[in-house]
Amino acid sequence: GALGVDGARPSTRERRRPVVEVVDAASTTDDDARGSEARSADAHPPTQKIRPHALAGAAWLQLVFLVVVRNRGLPRGVRLSDVFGLAVLAARRENASARHADVAVRSAGLKLLAGLLTVVKGCVDDLPAGGFAQAATTLRGLAELEPDADVRKLAAHILAALQPSSDQRAAAY
Repeated sequence: GALGVDGARPSTRERRRPVVEVVDAASTTDDDARGSEARSADAHPPTQKIRPHALAGAAWLQLVFLVVVRNRGLPRGVRLSDVFGLAVLAARRENASARHADVAVRSAGLKLLAGLLTVVKGCVDDLPAGGFAQAATTLRGLAELEPDADVRKLAAHILAALQPSSDQRAAAY
């Protein structure tokens, strides 16, 4: 096994420490910057954020979409509000970014949202008012400001399909 700095074996706790610690740029001080010189060559600079790869996220969203559509609903034990929230959150991913990976995540989120609205009976009625309002706001923003034309059209289409539900909810309150 690997030996520690002093030649002794590291404790279990020390071995489980992450190899690279990522520091937010806002919390970096001059002392942190000087200390970064001592980091190994394969370590990331302190101002770089490590995020999961967006395309992998888009693939997971597509997988969830397939499960929902093929099952014609949600699997037992899966809450509608959780999956709906995931779809809305993905659709909101870095709205101004035209990067392929961010567009792919937004597109997959919108497709999952459309799948839920199409397949899950009473989907709109089962959602809390706040979740529905957040989805409508997100869709309006994407329909107007999205850099990718396909995502913009999909958001506008879903928003148009939701409009009758939105009107019914407003009348109920």
